[in-house]
Amino acid sequence: QQRLMDDDWQLLDRRHQLCAALEMQLLEDGQLTIEQTHLDSWNQGAMPSSPYQEKLQQRFEQLVALAKAPEATDAQLVESDKQLRLLCIRLEILAGQPTPQADQMLRMEYQINHLAKALQQHQQGPNRQEIEKIEQLWFCIPFNHCHPELRERFESLLETLLGVS
Repeated sequence: QQRLMDDDWQLLDRRHQLCAALEMQLLEDGQLTIEQTHLDSWNQGAMPSSPYQEKLQQRFEQLVALAKAPEATDAQLVESDKQLRLLCIRLEILAGQPTPQADQMLRMEYQINHLAKALQQHQQGPNRQEIEKIEQLWFCIPFNHCHPELRERFESLLETLLGVS
């Protein structure tokens, strides 16, 4: 996979920010109305065809569905929590760092499901492309801003792996 260019990152971030704002509205008000201005903002600019564009589109479509059925929000929050934990676990594996006790079973499940790839990565060391892929996937998960402890864990791992502050 090729790395997203700066303009693509900006569009990804803009769409992520729009989703985050709509998610906050849903959580604060218990309901969500998708207005034409939201749709116009979403459709402004075109992402290159990539898995991130598709996943971000799914995130937006999930919001449209939640606007029609806000009672499904709790289930989505639970699913998002698991997806975010898995991204943290992937970075912990790349960094050779331990996973918090609460997520040990999830890490073991992940490692069993990805054993061959994990062995190859362990031998080769952290791959910058894989780290960037995981970072981009973070933007695509609904309600990622609602999990501050996971965000802190994730950003700390990114700093460790990429040497960024």
